[in-house]
Amino acid sequence: MIQNVDECLVADEDAPSAARRAVADLEGVVEPGVADVLPLLVSELVTNAVLHADRPGDPIRFRGWTSPRCVRIEVTDRGRGFDRSAIPRTTRQDGGWGLGLLERLANRWGVERDPASSTVWLELDRRTGAHAA
Repeated sequence: MIQNVDECLVADEDAPSAARRAVADLEGVVEPGVADVLPLLVSELVTNAVLHADRPGDPIRFRGWTSPRCVRIEVTDRGRGFDRSAIPRTTRQDGGWGLGLLERLANRWGVERDPASSTVWLELDRRTGAHAA
């Protein structure tokens, strides 16, 4: 079964909870291991999009879908994006833990940029669920 979510959110404090509500439909069709980490990772991605959008109130596109192989989530905003290799790997910081969680829990993730926007995406395998620590 393939399930899709495609929402236009606003870059504000309500966006992460709106994304969690939108992804609830996907949770009903995926395995418990995937459903357990999906809301956390979605919340982290959308929070980053809110923090790094060009202006408060900018649109954020939140897309997700399932396939027999995986669940894929994409969050697109008008921000400049970032270079994945430039992420600090320190534990001595007050914030910025979201991408560390993404690194640890997602099976795959990446960043795609174009002149007008950036997209951060993740995939969670359906058969194995998230990475076991």
